[in-house]
Amino acid sequence: PYNDAVPDGQRFPELIGTPSTFYELGPGFASPGDEWTANLTFTRNLFSTNNSRDTSRRTFRWDVRFVETYEGFVSNDAGFSFLVDEDFHGANADYDGDGVSNIVEFGLDTDPVDPADIPILTPVLDELTSQCIFTVPKRPNVGSRVRYQVQYTTDRITWKTIKTSDPLWFIETDNEEFYRVRSRFTAPPATCLLRVRITEN
Repeated sequence: PYNDAVPDGQRFPELIGTPSTFYELGPGFASPGDEWTANLTFTRNLFSTNNSRDTSRRTFRWDVRFVETYEGFVSNDAGFSFLVDEDFHGANADYDGDGVSNIVEFGLDTDPVDPADIPILTPVLDELTSQCIFTVPKRPNVGSRVRYQVQYTTDRITWKTIKTSDPLWFIETDNEEFYRVRSRFTAPPATCLLRVRITEN
């Protein structure tokens, strides 16, 4: 494949012996947030029998948006020292020892190699309704590859994930910029003990 920077005159067909279900793009091929229209043309030129040849041509076109993944982040620009045991690079590890896992820092756009850069999320009360509001900022350009969930507790032991059918909370906003939940009741009696759970999709 070629990106937009390669002139048409420098693009050449590639012979594929056995078609595959995936094709790995090289590093730097695109940046997170790039949106392109992809054009893929298959040209066949094979003997179907001893006397006939299949010379069919098929073109496919689709829109592509490039997103960032945790794996790509680690391999490209996370700042991890690869002299450190590889286990510390994992999504659920805590490379900088600040008590926050690498994937949570990735999802909240803080630095997983800087122990001073700790994500701080605090619920607030709506001044008009006294409902509890909890807003989680999302990392730009991760698409659906990162999953954000908010959990609450009433006893500080058991945590429950807020879903659309939750009787105490509702998901007010879930877009590319942030994830926000709001209590259905005022506080008190509503509890504002909340935390965010971030996982790879």
